[in-house]
Amino acid sequence: MFMKKQMRLLGYTVLVLSLVLFTGCKEVMGFLDNPVNAYMEMDETEVTLHVGESITRTAKTISDGQVIYTSSDESVATVDPMTGQVTAIDGGTAIITARVEANEFYNADSKSYKVTCNKGLIVANAEDIGRMICTNGHIHKLEDEMYCQAQRVAMIAYVGDKSDCAHGLAIAFKDINDEAGKQTWEGAKAYLTTWEANYPVAGGTWRMPTTDDFQYMAIGCGGSTSYISQLSFGDRIDIAGLYSKMTEAGIADFSGFHWTATENEYIKSRVWEVILRIDEKKKTTQLEFVNYPNSNYDGDATRYCLAF
Repeated sequence: MFMKKQMRLLGYTVLVLSLVLFTGCKEVMGFLDNPVNAYMEMDETEVTLHVGESITRTAKTISDGQVIYTSSDESVATVDPMTGQVTAIDGGTAIITARVEANEFYNADSKSYKVTCNKGLIVANAEDIGRMICTNGHIHKLEDEMYCQAQRVAMIAYVGDKSDCAHGLAIAFKDINDEAGKQTWEGAKAYLTTWEANYPVAGGTWRMPTTDDFQYMAIGCGGSTSYISQLSFGDRIDIAGLYSKMTEAGIADFSGFHWTATENEYIKSRVWEVILRIDEKKKTTQLEFVNYPNSNYDGDATRYCLAF
């Protein structure tokens, strides 16, 4: 009789344990069928960096998955996929995204923020030739038309150390004649003060270009002509590359004669000028150096350049 009671009690115990285990399994299976929100959090406010600067923002989540960070444009800003450290590489904008993938327990989730990267003249390099300079001293790609609210005033045409500029040269978007009319040589030099006041550029200095400046800008944009140390009347330099980049950027061309800042070393009353020569048959685009008008002539144009 005692044995029967013991067996019956054991049976009840097994039955209860089975029910508990079965109920628990159903709860686990229900959890697997319905993953929960990963509840990711990250600061999503826009940030501005200068090229070379870094910032680290990390995302928090209850998910046990690995958070991975990516950049929408690694040519502008790179990001360490594991730590979230962002480094500005070039001027422009990029979207930094932190994402955790879905797994058996949690849904996928992501957070993003915008990085605006500013590139200043001090870090300009050869890759910037043909790019725009704004009055705040930032360098922008042609396609970044709406990127900067500052006024675009010049196009980078040379970066190096062959001229007496500190670092590089950029050519103005237009002649001074567009707002001041044609000038004598002295008038063009005097108007520089007004031009600098109207179009100040952080990190750069406006000037009337020398004959050297024109040569360096032509060479910087891929011109095939070698540097001419001693100019002779009628010397020409290839500016096909410079002309092409100016056209692409929407800059006014060199139609007509343009003053340079270089005086004639032999005839002091005269100064060197340049004039555009395009030969459709020979497929050449050149600047010719001439010096026959004297400095009092008031019928020529002037294009300033920016030294930086």
